[in-house]
Amino acid sequence: MNPHVTLTFQVTNHNLYLMSKSRDNLLRSSEFVVIDEAHKLKEAAQSVFGATLSEKLIPNYLNWIKTHCKDPDMFQNYSAALNALRYMNMILFDNLLTEFQDDDLDMDSHTIIQDRRLYFSMLYSVRNTINTLEQLRSESGSHSMDYESIDNALNVLIGTEPMNYWVEQDENGFLSLCASPKYLDLILASYVWDPQNKVKYALLSGTMNANDNFRYFKREHGIQHLPPEQISDGFFPSPFDYFKQTRMYIADDLPWPDQEEEYYEGLIAFMNCATSSTDDTNGYWRRAFLMLFA
Repeated sequence: MNPHVTLTFQVTNHNLYLMSKSRDNLLRSSEFVVIDEAHKLKEAAQSVFGATLSEKLIPNYLNWIKTHCKDPDMFQNYSAALNALRYMNMILFDNLLTEFQDDDLDMDSHTIIQDRRLYFSMLYSVRNTINTLEQLRSESGSHSMDYESIDNALNVLIGTEPMNYWVEQDENGFLSLCASPKYLDLILASYVWDPQNKVKYALLSGTMNANDNFRYFKREHGIQHLPPEQISDGFFPSPFDYFKQTRMYIADDLPWPDQEEEYYEGLIAFMNCATSSTDDTNGYWRRAFLMLFA
């Protein structure tokens, strides 16, 4: 970012803002920060300060590096390292598959891996083999994106920060080893919130409170580590009048979806009729829609 350009404000997402707190030169420093949809901040922090190693990353990296041996005399060693890394990846994710439970298909439910010693050993072997390949690789050209992703994930997965580990499976059946800091509140308190009170934060959301207080949110996000005199909170009613500004439309005469052409024609006609009726004849605009199709 050009430091000579004057900025009135910056707009970014949760992930990039959190990354900017642990890395220089991503965003300009600011004395006042507004975090909207703050209830999603923890999920973003888990992603930024955690790691994901997909079983597809290493095969992709191998496909990229397989022809990049810098010394023909070392190709036998290079080929052996390629095969060893491919085998390690297979064994790693075959073992991780045994950790995966049926209820882990629910995105909000993950079985935490209890005994991580086997996986640590495998991950160290993966890193050592990748280091061998990188030493034998031709220096012409830059690293592949897959190498960068693998390297970043391994730095977190076998780093010193206490982590929770679990396995996820995508819609195509591919597994990923995931990790998130066990003490995320302390990381947020260290990297994000400013105990010196030089940066003012405003956290906004309609779903931050639990039982009419913010204690749980503060605890989960490390805000409770700040001096109490630096924190203030409050509830503010929504300016949106749900009773006056909402209509519910129920379509009960649409053709069946298997009659594709007639169905879409009827659907478009219904939606046009519903949206065209949003006027201010009663002194207000109706801006919210809930459409139910039967």
